Amino acid sequence: MIFLVSVLAFTNNNDLRLWYDTPSSSTTLKGASKNDDYFEIWQQNTIPLGNGFIGANIYGEISCERLSFNEETLWTGGPSASRPDYIGGNLPEKGRYGQTLKEIRDMYEQGDEDGAYQKSEDLIGAGENDGYGSYQIWGEIYLDFGFESSKASNYVRYLDINNATSVVQFDYQDTFYKRVYFISYPRNVLCIKLSKDGEAKLSLDVKFPISRNAEYKVANHILESFGQVEDNQLRFLSQLAVTTTGGTITDREDYIRVDDADEVVIYVVAKTDYKQIYPHYRTGESMDDIRKVVSKNISNIMEMTYDNILQEHIKDYTQYFNRVKIDLNQKPAQIPTNNLISGYRNNLNSPEEDRQLETLFFQYGRYLQLAASRENNQLPINGEGIWNGLNEGVPWSDDFHLNINLQMAYFPTYVTDLHECSIPLLEYIDALRAPGRVTASIYAGITSTEENPENGYLVHTQNTPFGWTCPGWSYDWGWGPGGGPWILHNCFEHYQYTRDIKTLKNKIYPMMKEEARFYEQFLKYETPDSKLIISSPSYSPEQGPRTNGNIYDQQIVWQFFTDCIEAAKELNVDSGNITEWKRIIKELKPPVQVGESGQIKEWFNEHQLGTIGQKGHRHMSHLLALYPFSLINLETPEWIEAAKVSLYDRGDLSTGWACSQRICAWARAGDGNHAYTIYHNLLSNCVYNNLWDSHPPFQIDGNFGSIAGVCEMIMQSHMKSIYLLPSLPDTWPTGSIDGLVARGNFKLNISWANMHLTECSIYSRSGLKCRLHYTNLARAKVVKRNHRIHSVKFNIIDENTIEFDTIQGETYIISDIPQFEEAIVPENIKCFRISSDKVHIKWTKIDDVNSYFVYRQIGSSLPELIANISEATFNDTIADEYDQQVKYYVSTQQNSVKSIPSTIIDIRYLTDVYESSPSIHFDSRYIRVYREDSPSEHARIIDYAKPYEPIEFDFVGKSLYIIAKEGENYSDFRVKINDRIEVKVNMNDNNRKSREPIYVYTFEKEEYHHITMAAYQDDWKDVDFYGFVVGHEDIISPTTPPDPTTHTLDPTITHTHTSTETATETQTASITRTLTQTITQTDISSFISSDFPITASETLEPTSSDESNSLSLGSVIGITVGIVLAINVIAVIIVLIVCQKVKKNHVLQYESIN
Repeated sequence: MIFLVSVLAFTNNNDLRLWYDTPSSSTTLKGASKNDDYFEIWQQNTIPLGNGFIGANIYGEISCERLSFNEETLWTGGPSASRPDYIGGNLPEKGRYGQTLKEIRDMYEQGDEDGAYQKSEDLIGAGENDGYGSYQIWGEIYLDFGFESSKASNYVRYLDINNATSVVQFDYQDTFYKRVYFISYPRNVLCIKLSKDGEAKLSLDVKFPISRNAEYKVANHILESFGQVEDNQLRFLSQLAVTTTGGTITDREDYIRVDDADEVVIYVVAKTDYKQIYPHYRTGESMDDIRKVVSKNISNIMEMTYDNILQEHIKDYTQYFNRVKIDLNQKPAQIPTNNLISGYRNNLNSPEEDRQLETLFFQYGRYLQLAASRENNQLPINGEGIWNGLNEGVPWSDDFHLNINLQMAYFPTYVTDLHECSIPLLEYIDALRAPGRVTASIYAGITSTEENPENGYLVHTQNTPFGWTCPGWSYDWGWGPGGGPWILHNCFEHYQYTRDIKTLKNKIYPMMKEEARFYEQFLKYETPDSKLIISSPSYSPEQGPRTNGNIYDQQIVWQFFTDCIEAAKELNVDSGNITEWKRIIKELKPPVQVGESGQIKEWFNEHQLGTIGQKGHRHMSHLLALYPFSLINLETPEWIEAAKVSLYDRGDLSTGWACSQRICAWARAGDGNHAYTIYHNLLSNCVYNNLWDSHPPFQIDGNFGSIAGVCEMIMQSHMKSIYLLPSLPDTWPTGSIDGLVARGNFKLNISWANMHLTECSIYSRSGLKCRLHYTNLARAKVVKRNHRIHSVKFNIIDENTIEFDTIQGETYIISDIPQFEEAIVPENIKCFRISSDKVHIKWTKIDDVNSYFVYRQIGSSLPELIANISEATFNDTIADEYDQQVKYYVSTQQNSVKSIPSTIIDIRYLTDVYESSPSIHFDSRYIRVYREDSPSEHARIIDYAKPYEPIEFDFVGKSLYIIAKEGENYSDFRVKINDRIEVKVNMNDNNRKSREPIYVYTFEKEEYHHITMAAYQDDWKDVDFYGFVVGHEDIISPTTPPDPTTHTLDPTITHTHTSTETATETQTASITRTLTQTITQTDISSFISSDFPITASETLEPTSSDESNSLSLGSVIGITVGIVLAINVIAVIIVLIVCQKVKKNHVLQYESIN
């Protein structure tokens, strides 16, 4: 009978359970030759529990149960009697209050890179034996029953992450034994309940040896351990209380004996005198003070029943954990979790079992977050969370690493609706400001005073609970000023997701503003005559050369000041600071640069992959702009492609946390299948039996980064819109996830089937405007659901993007999204206005396709079908009737299936076409930078330009200027017009003014033209390109063009055009007429019946008029001052006349790539 009861008890009917059929000491280890390695058993097989204050690992042993025990503040290091002058590891003799930094920078400016390399050895802090310290294990709890383990049967142990409880159960000599463990956050106590079903009784010794010198007192069935950490005199005290039902309890000298009990309950409470206050980091409590606090807690707990404590614990935990649910058609696995992992690795599982492991791992990460970081904890998640099994040789000391590890620990916090878990992070970073000011003064010469108390703070890679903000003891991994602004991005995300304006104002923004103050003084121009700002010196974690700036630091600075500007605007403060921060961003050396291999550069001089750095290195510091930052995104496709080149170069196999970073990056790049491949690699190769992430050894950040990557596959909100299913892998064709949070404080439930979005509900927690993106979303149905269903008006941004207002506390349902099936999508679609009333559209003809559908969309109205044709070209002859932006869509039809449409914007009249215009197509290596002498104050540049790296431009016009930078360091151009005329343009003309054209050409008539230009030869010179100016017949065209008859197909002929004056610039005003169109189901029935790919079921609102940009007119070049003045007067008159004629019909919208 007992056997049947126990078998039924451990049948697994729970898909959120980690379970095993052997104790930790008997479960096969990964990568170990024998099962007697204590640390390997601890990190691979034990089950973790925690509440952020305390943690425990359950071994599940039969004869002598074992638990490791931790408390978050038990650390060595910091202030100590043996270190009376402790100042956070800072070494004034090394930093010399900024003098060392200045000398290094001077050497870089003088070209002495070797000297700078050697001198940077002084940018270090104290060693690990000088107060750095490490996290410590408190001790181990033993419950010694004296059983013969071999006689136990039907053994199982498990962790139920539905309620954060762990159970060990087995049969032994006709009795069923069960042990239940949990750690309560409300009561801050570890609870253990021992029970049995059968004739035998519970008899055991309860021991709690502390892992350092300690005193023990046993009285009233309470075992007290107390003492001071020898290294830093930190006081600690714990109490373990034992209660029983039946039987007897005997207090011994240093343990407690229980005999013949029916039930035993054990409570454990612990405390230190640590307090996160600079500079002493102590509460000031005596040992008696600590004892009173702990004793009161134990007394209050013992006045409650065990069941009440358990129910309180479950209620507290589930209010957070139950916020997110995921369904990938998984089924509870009937094999132990270690076998489930092995089967996953070796392709032995069923698809349902594989989905079980994937969803279990996802929710386990959320469990670990709640177990390691809760509101009111003193410290954030460390390298092993809240757990540690060692006192010596602790991996990376379990410190708070700021070159990705602490950041990754909080990657999933907000999106999985656990924002309360980030409060310890906010408090910790805020506490680093005071010691960080000391570091800023010593190493950067940036000093805070009584008159200016918040002049900036500086932190580096390693940080501890004791204000250790100095550089590491090796420059190559220890110098890392970028860690501060990077972790502040995590902090600012708290506001972006929660819209908690109070926390932003009182906690987050003050941290950001002071760090911004530091960087305002710390940043420098690359060279004395440079206009580009860098952060220097730099080192890309944890590889490569020491350099005068690098991409890693540039991307951090860009994101940081972008966040600062947004925060200040949200608070409506510091307009002067915003101006300065915008200037810094504008003058920043480009944070994204593309190399000759098509890669995102990691260093400024990394022209080709493989020339610098280590292939496949675990860190991807040059791709922070892709994830977790937002500079590279799906709306910057050229950079996305370059990022993919770098991702391929880094590879798919790495350490656990590095795999997690790759998952996030590939998901952001829009490749869900590749992201899933690495997710599969991680679960196959980089997790232990207990699903802890492996570097090796155990590092918890990979557990968190991977679930952030899963969220990125399903939903992204870092762009202007919330992207639904942006990177859904083929392996998850059908599923749902409830409770993800998007920036703007929207809570989403997302369902899909056969790789298609079926429904999305959005709960608006802050009442902001909601913009959503998904294929064909403009045809979806949108309703608001409260006690009734209401239709919702929405704006169509484009065929895949809609926007609507929300009310706080209301839920909105998106459904009935038409599904696109596979069909060939038209390519190379181009659109040209060939006259005031005619637009010409053309595309590449597709073999075996004889039906093309052309649609026109005017402003925010619904597109209408204007042609169903067989040719790959079409003329719209009524295009002059519209005063809003016009978009054209072309789709094909194959076997009754329409393709996703290609989109193009009506060219309208182009005049001043600067480098930011989407009309110009650049080779992927071109990057956008600030250039003071450019008409637009920006340029597209390329180092060491190649002849096969072109700039291409299609336009309709009568004449053309080309504007670019000239000088002996700039490459000559090969300019090709309409694939007929080809010339060489000499760029070595230092006499020409910066805004004068390098080349001017006039055509016979106003019509469509195509121009291609590239470096004339591979001569290791650069290109700085500013833009084009297009002239038209009905407005003033460029004057004094070269004689067309002098042009030839012979590219060896050199043409140089000179002029004496810069062209006059005239701009027309942008006039946009608001168009409101109400469309009912009846009105759009014709669209639906024609299977048109875009429609709406509700009233549509127009896009805002501020999205329209003004249209500028062409410039005029004169020969003498008198002629210029005369022409300008005439030009103004003519332009005013012409504008009245054409401006209504020729409003063009541009959007910068950035």
